[in-house]
Amino acid sequence: MLNSEVLHDAQGHDGIPMIVATAMKIDFGVQISGYLICVVPDPLGMIGVIYGDDRGRFADGRSVRTSRKVASSTIEGYEVVQTLNSRYVICSWSGYSRDLYLGCAIENR
Repeated sequence: MLNSEVLHDAQGHDGIPMIVATAMKIDFGVQISGYLICVVPDPLGMIGVIYGDDRGRFADGRSVRTSRKVASSTIEGYEVVQTLNSRYVICSWSGYSRDLYLGCAIENR
């Protein structure tokens, strides 16, 4: 899904993209710190747009950089990433390869 589709074509009445609202309805069985869209891997963590920050640190729709990824798993079809202090549901990756951090900026097609 392209970033423009995630951000503009499918927003609910509360401004939360439908892709995020759908994920928020799922019981992942673990505490979720937030839901990320348009995620780009980074050597220091991940960069993305956050919704539903459980600690109230970030407003919905704000760009954030997470701390370093320490583990990940697939739950209910979503990648759930554990960082040093948080756990995020990845609702969408950016249009670039998840191997971007290796220096390969190859667009997914």
